[in-house]
Amino acid sequence: MPVGISKSVGLTSVEMSRISATTFAAFTPCTLPLASLKSMKIYFDCGDRDHYGFNVGAQQLDDVLKSRGVPHEAHIYPGGHDMQFVLEHFGASLEWHSKALK
Repeated sequence: MPVGISKSVGLTSVEMSRISATTFAAFTPCTLPLASLKSMKIYFDCGDRDHYGFNVGAQQLDDVLKSRGVPHEAHIYPGGHDMQFVLEHFGASLEWHSKALK
């Protein structure tokens, strides 16, 4: 398991049983070399009451990126994993991405 990331990352045991530790490790940004991470433009947001538990993994990823000195923007806003959350925060996400793509 990658350093700083627990196997739980907010997924239920049924969902985790479909994802092998090898597959998880291959796709988590926490296993990328520091130089690669620092060259990326990273943004993510999540609701603090995300129905799928993504807020747990998002907080862990934010903590790992901060500890490694990787520039990024992360927000854990009040809310769940629903259209209301999207409508409330989509504008901020688009604004960040439009600046990042310049």
